[in-house]
Amino acid sequence: MNISDSYTFEKCPTLITEKSVNHVRIKESNFYLSRQHDVPESEPSKIKATKQAITEFTIKAQRNCKFKFDSASRGMTSAICLTYPQEMREELDGRRIKKHFKAFILAYLREFGLDGRYFWVLEFQKNRNPHFHIVTDCKADIKAQREFVAARWYKIVGSGLEKALKAGTSCELVRSQSGVASYIAGYLKKADQKQVPENFHNVGRFWGGSRNAFEIETQVHHFEDSMDGVAAARRALRQFRKYKSAKLRELSKKTGVRYKLPKPGGGFVCWGGRLAYEMLMKWQNQQGVVPF
Repeated sequence: MNISDSYTFEKCPTLITEKSVNHVRIKESNFYLSRQHDVPESEPSKIKATKQAITEFTIKAQRNCKFKFDSASRGMTSAICLTYPQEMREELDGRRIKKHFKAFILAYLREFGLDGRYFWVLEFQKNRNPHFHIVTDCKADIKAQREFVAARWYKIVGSGLEKALKAGTSCELVRSQSGVASYIAGYLKKADQKQVPENFHNVGRFWGGSRNAFEIETQVHHFEDSMDGVAAARRALRQFRKYKSAKLRELSKKTGVRYKLPKPGGGFVCWGGRLAYEMLMKWQNQQGVVPF
């Protein structure tokens, strides 16, 4: 019996390539067969999966954050920090601080340009109070930004404490793009500042940004909805997977920790591999072995 007699592809196998400034993320979609007689003839269920409440900064979220922030680092000029006075610690929760943040960022964009790019991260200080770091591409005078940030955040938080007006915020110039990259790397390393305090509820997302902040270059390649199509997709990534495996072996030798590329099925990320990916794809296209 031919495999196609009892199995079918619901959709065409698809490779999705996402490229940030330095990294490459490969996603595989519809690579699996389903039995025809197992597929019900009735309409598919309309019940949507409910989102689970965010309670921690997971490894998956950290990786996605690292990938996205790499694409948002170019052209950033200002680094802002928004803090809360210790006296407010017991009355804060995730919903309230996100409401404060939203009010602040809308006021900031109205003041200095509604099309501004920005991204932000949430951390917890040693006293377990939350604080926000924001990086923007605002070109306004840094002194004018500093005065606006201090006054507006003080008004939004509404603590009434004079010390919060004087020392509740900071706003500095970004000296270089490498400085932004170092900031991002430093943020991801500070795991102790991602632990949510026991009395802090509804933490929500740990990071985000404006829609125009993340410059991800996406390419979608569809293949024939058959096993031959799956094989063609696998061949297209063969050399790049070998490159990724070689890098993991090098890392294993340096650290003593065994790293291994997972088997095909779902995709993978190659950190710092964008240049290698483009060179390999160019070479394979010249050889006529890549179907795109």
